[in-house]
Amino acid sequence: MDEIGAWADKNFTTHWPDYGIVEEIGEIVHCVLKRAQGIRGFDKDEVYAAGLKDSFADLMIYLLHLCYKYKVALSFDSYKTWVSDRMSDRMAIHQLLRHAGLLMEYSEIACISDNNPLFRVPAQAVCNIAIIWGNQLGIDVIEATRDEWENNVRKRDWQANKEDADIKAREIKLQDPDLKAKVDEWQHKLDELK
Repeated sequence: MDEIGAWADKNFTTHWPDYGIVEEIGEIVHCVLKRAQGIRGFDKDEVYAAGLKDSFADLMIYLLHLCYKYKVALSFDSYKTWVSDRMSDRMAIHQLLRHAGLLMEYSEIACISDNNPLFRVPAQAVCNIAIIWGNQLGIDVIEATRDEWENNVRKRDWQANKEDADIKAREIKLQDPDLKAKVDEWQHKLDELK
């Protein structure tokens, strides 16, 4: 959590991890909706699983950033004590949005104290729901978060490259020979303008 917070402090001047949480819930909803509609490749198990894994991991990274910001301690085992360990996609989405909404509302309270239960309860709920629902979908959310952080997010430097800080994405894009040729062509044109 401290490493994520330090990375966020270095990369951003505006810290709205609650907005990031909602953004990632939207990406999860996108995966579920497109799967149900059978479009955009989400009818393929590997595309669906990859989209969900990435979205759950990013959700948790934003959640950890929020917990760093407000000094909230999360338990990654408390989901085991929840009465329900099975929920429908619709119920999981509803609950994630409900608790994320509370996090957004409470972040507007200027006098919030460190480790305040106003944040601790919905933050823990988002964590638990993500882990339980992820497990139902065959995703180890904690492991996916660790992988996404170590292999991608922590390497991003948004101050050095505000347009595309994702090193991995740039490397993948440049492996495509057609795209690499276009990038080289545009770079040559830019060099000529200088």
